[in-house]
Amino acid sequence: MGWRLAVIVMLLLALGTGCPHTWGRGGTIDRALEKDIQERLRQQRCHIGPEQWFELCAEPEDWDVSECPPACQFEYP
Repeated sequence: MGWRLAVIVMLLLALGTGCPHTWGRGGTIDRALEKDIQERLRQQRCHIGPEQWFELCAEPEDWDVSECPPACQFEYP
């Protein structure tokens, strides 16, 4: 029974030492999540010109009947 506990403790220590590098701030998981979030935000930006924005999105009460993209409703290009 004692050797099993020792093996479990050793495995936990081995996993625990990898955690700061992998899961900690600036670790590989943190950088991957940051990259994914930035890509997602980049895709959600408004891609219409100012003239089109004024035509489609200037009046908030018309958003449901106009063809204003959701990304453009609160963002002026």
